[in-house]
Amino acid sequence: MKTPQFILALALVAAPLGAFAGVTIGVDKAELITDLAAGEKRVLKLKVTNSGTEATPVTVYAEDWQITNGEPDFNNQVHPRALGRRVTLAPASFALAAGAAQEVTVVVDAGNEAFVPGSYWAAVFVQSARLAPTAIKAEGHGSQMRIVERIGVLLFADSAPEAKPLPDDIAITGITQTKTGLGVTVSNPSPYMRLATSASVSITPLSGGATTKIPLRAFRLLPGATQAIAVDVPASVAGVGRSSVLAVIDYGAQDLVVGEARLTF
Repeated sequence: MKTPQFILALALVAAPLGAFAGVTIGVDKAELITDLAAGEKRVLKLKVTNSGTEATPVTVYAEDWQITNGEPDFNNQVHPRALGRRVTLAPASFALAAGAAQEVTVVVDAGNEAFVPGSYWAAVFVQSARLAPTAIKAEGHGSQMRIVERIGVLLFADSAPEAKPLPDDIAITGITQTKTGLGVTVSNPSPYMRLATSASVSITPLSGGATTKIPLRAFRLLPGATQAIAVDVPASVAGVGRSSVLAVIDYGAQDLVVGEARLTF
């Protein structure tokens, strides 16, 4: 099963893998979630760790992102629900020794502006960058490469959080076959980020064979967006013929979201 992955791990390097094996930064959260209330601040914590064998400098910064084709699109894109300018990080830079950890304080300042109800968002990026030597060439000259590791943690804040159970507004708009399995297209017309806490796809051959149920792990539904959830189908489904494919999503509404299609495997 594949779902959109919102925690990013990026290494930019032109040297062999062994050249930067000594530093491996990590964070203890994939997301930070809070609320927005005019005139108030919210304080969150994020722990950064270095599980490697070498010290590294670390910088922490906030960046805005927009939604393109249902996926996060970074590049510091400002939009009406951008949260980046309200975020303060401390410490914003520090040295992290091998095996050490550093707690970073994330402050979200709502200010005194009025907010439209819905979700606001940004990303907190944790980045290490250092120079590392490459292998020494035969003539005795070496070189250095700039090694970058970057992890992105998404930050969400809701203005006027929704009452539960949530409205029945999420919809499954399509179930199609792909090269790797299935694609389930889901639409979230609301201004709020939603979490699908439980989801599954069931494949039942119309010939009367056994049903194959594929559980999906929890995933977020971006506000105002349509996104595709990729589903890996086990090899045992191949050749079962015409089948009923049933997708079910539970995101906290009173009723489950259900979509059905007839496909041939």
